[in-house]
Amino acid sequence: MQGAGTPTGQMMPPGANGWAEDIKAPPYDPNRAKALLAEAGFPNGFSITLIGPNNRYVNDAQIIQAIGQMWQRIGVKTTVDAMPFSVLAQRRRRTTCRPC
Repeated sequence: MQGAGTPTGQMMPPGANGWAEDIKAPPYDPNRAKALLAEAGFPNGFSITLIGPNNRYVNDAQIIQAIGQMWQRIGVKTTVDAMPFSVLAQRRRRTTCRPC
C-alpha cells in the first residue's frame, strides 16, 4: 500500500465514526487458522474465488492476490479474478440485483 495502509481488525480507520479503540488487529497465525478450519469441519480446506477490481483502488489487484496467497497458505484453494471495475460492477449487478 506504499505506506497508506494500516493493519486493523475492523472496517473503519482510526478517527472515523464506528472506529472502536479496543478492537485490535489479530496476529498473523496460519497454524491457528488451519486449526479453526479443521474445527469448522474443513480439515482439508475448500475452494474459493476472490473477485475484485484491478483499476479502482491503489494496489487493488495486488491486494486480492496477497489475500489469495494467504488463504492458500492455510489450505484454502484460491482463485483470484481481478477485472476492471466497470466489468465487475456490471457482473455484480447481474448476479445480485434481481429483478433490478
